[in-house]
Amino acid sequence: MAKPLLGPGGPVEKLDYKKKYNELYNPSSKEVSIVTVPAFNFLMMDGTGDPTVASVVVGASAGPVSVRQWQAGWTSLPAPQAAGTTVAVDVDPQGLPALAWVRETGTPLHAWAATWGGSAWVGLVDLTPSATPASRPLVCRDGAGGAVAAWVEGSGATSRLVARRWNGVAWGAASAVATNATAISNLSMSLAPGGNPRLVWEQGTSLLARTWLLASETWSARTWPIARVSSAVAVDPAEEHPVRAWLDGASLRVERWACLASPCTADVRNWRALGGALNVAGQAAATPALALDPDGVPVVAWVEGGAVYVKRWNGTAWEQLGGNVDGIAGTTASAPRIAVGPSGVVAVSLQATSATSVTLAVRRYNR
Repeated sequence: MAKPLLGPGGPVEKLDYKKKYNELYNPSSKEVSIVTVPAFNFLMMDGTGDPTVASVVVGASAGPVSVRQWQAGWTSLPAPQAAGTTVAVDVDPQGLPALAWVRETGTPLHAWAATWGGSAWVGLVDLTPSATPASRPLVCRDGAGGAVAAWVEGSGATSRLVARRWNGVAWGAASAVATNATAISNLSMSLAPGGNPRLVWEQGTSLLARTWLLASETWSARTWPIARVSSAVAVDPAEEHPVRAWLDGASLRVERWACLASPCTADVRNWRALGGALNVAGQAAATPALALDPDGVPVVAWVEGGAVYVKRWNGTAWEQLGGNVDGIAGTTASAPRIAVGPSGVVAVSLQATSATSVTLAVRRYNR
């Protein structure tokens, strides 16, 4: 008999999220269906290293969109809307957040967005006024005081990855970034050099990056081959050395796109392992989250034995940042999210679950 995983609160259930939430990870390509999406949290760091957290508590129906910022203490911003199912957040250097979320307004679900002007939400908009269902919202503040929101629209072969930009006054027209979007995995969005928002995802046998260029108002494209499905991906500022985290059975491993010989020509570039397995507690790793610091150095958070751990690559080996991150007695940790601020400050959010409650916890690493 297999031994149970041990967490801070005792034995915990080992979960395979792709099996438990099969309808989310492997939707039908032939039928449009409405699914209940569990609560997801997003974490972002502002220019001073203070975290901003957006969350939705989903029960029998959609819950309120909640936004809180750390400024020597947690401050709650007013909810932009009363009902949401998933939410994403990003902040500009002044700490002003932008949100994108899916709102439950009947059938189909719609994607919405808004930006915080300092005293109120502005630019509140239904991004998808058509009858096409929306999912997987993302948002990124750009370098010109605006924001780009992206989401998946539709399902199956006709689905699209779509984006719209807020210029500080109004939202522009929607533009299609990719097709057959339900085949997309590990979708994320971050700020590239020049203040240009960048979308990153895996699709088929490729890792793709699409960057919105503010100067030309067009999407640039980069593609890298992959041989296995990742658990998390991130692209460095120069788009030269993307990083992937993946589960090799119970082991968590990370690799980077790099030159394998000199001179560095296209035919000698491939994925190179960064050290060995990251596991620390002798248990199976799960649900890794990956972020890069401003220099492209990877930082990884993951669940192991019911607790969350964090490691950073120092150029030759993985260094653990503190002990387990959750620190709440009698709970089991899950759903880690990680962010690295402009100065390299690392913050992690997670869900800490006990027999009677679920707590959203945020930890910042003090070097």
